Amino acid sequence: MIRFMAALLACTCLTSGLGQLQPRTEFTVDFKHLATSRDPNAAGTVRVETLGSLRRTTLTLKGLAPRTVYAAHYHALAPNYTGDPCLSNGPVTVGFPTFTSDSQGRATTTMLTATKKIADNAGAYINVHVQRDLSIIPLCAVMTGSPSSQPAATNAPNVNVPTPNRPLTQTIRIVDNAFQPKTLTIAVGTTVEWTNQGRVSHNVLSTTGAFGSDDLPAGSTFRHTFTRAGTFPYYCSYHEGMAATIVVTGP
Repeated sequence: MIRFMAALLACTCLTSGLGQLQPRTEFTVDFKHLATSRDPNAAGTVRVETLGSLRRTTLTLKGLAPRTVYAAHYHALAPNYTGDPCLSNGPVTVGFPTFTSDSQGRATTTMLTATKKIADNAGAYINVHVQRDLSIIPLCAVMTGSPSSQPAATNAPNVNVPTPNRPLTQTIRIVDNAFQPKTLTIAVGTTVEWTNQGRVSHNVLSTTGAFGSDDLPAGSTFRHTFTRAGTFPYYCSYHEGMAATIVVTGP
């Protein structure tokens, strides 16, 4: 009986201690809007809290399409990728519950998971997708690095500069009838790789003839290295209105 009462008391104390454990806010990160034909006013924040070995992530969003179902996921960084994590096309690590925006385009969703599942590059970035077409990604938040080093999203381009020992590659996703991002700012010497993630063939043609691809069936890629500064609009000749721009900075 004495042993039973002691065990019961220990269990009660442990449960009480967990109940009193308060979450601690680690950091808040702003989403940045990805160039897409959907939700041009989309914005929001990621709030991350810890509770023991668990991590609670809350997304607070606005500017979405009203009464629309969305999905969100933590993504791992793609292997050997050194550019913007939001363009790395890394695999999904953990998914949030699907959620629906209200009549004013606002939404909130929360997910609780083990911290180790999204530690370091396993939780490199969070994408918000339109549920019925996951290729539409209006928002992305970069989660890698020190929380205090994560800049808020601004309209100023964040340009990574390649070096002789570390040439830089940036990726553009080709989905059906859109290039993502629609505008990409890079430094001279950067290689851009277009990957067709759609279901039909596309091509990539510069309006000035500076570069151009052959037909790109689903799953294929095209690469071009930009060696001079300037603005380079391009398009797909098969789909009207499917166009985008590369802005190259530097000497």
